[in-house]
Amino acid sequence: MPIFNNDVTFLHIPKSGGSSVEAFLQSLGWKMSLHNTTGSISINGHSPQHCTYRELEDLNLVTKRVFTIVRPEFDRCISEYFYISRYRHDLKKLFNGFDQFLDLFLDKRNTLLFDHHNLPVREFLLNKQGDIEPSVEIINFFDVARIESFLGVSGLSDFHELRSDKPSGFHLSFLQQERIMDYFKHYDH
Repeated sequence: MPIFNNDVTFLHIPKSGGSSVEAFLQSLGWKMSLHNTTGSISINGHSPQHCTYRELEDLNLVTKRVFTIVRPEFDRCISEYFYISRYRHDLKKLFNGFDQFLDLFLDKRNTLLFDHHNLPVREFLLNKQGDIEPSVEIINFFDVARIESFLGVSGLSDFHELRSDKPSGFHLSFLQQERIMDYFKHYDH
């Protein structure tokens, strides 16, 4: 999870708008640490920006102000599929179509393969006691006004055009919805 100005921890839940928030804060001159996109640094086998709250506790890296953006699991899953299809050719070669993608993505043994992108939202928020950490400011995707208020900044909505990775004609079948819901509902770490 990126830490900004040694003061604010951002629990970056993948496929929830976090990269836009990170880029925005950097454009304001905020210093970002605990972040690596080259793969040269990892924590427990995944990139540092995808740490869970519990991992940050273990590393003694939790700051006084912590926030996250949450997005429905369906939307995160669909976004991941189209992100991989467009940008991650190393992973795209492992599946052909959305159902095969689900076969890989909805398998908790592949959490590191997907760099925590298939880790349920809840897992990012759990503290050492196994409870959702009450000090984390949880903001719904993409509530710009709340993000700006929490951070004491403005201009996020003008900084990056909010976009969806999902083409307008894409729809989940009932079976696909059930598979996604079942995975995230019954995930046990």
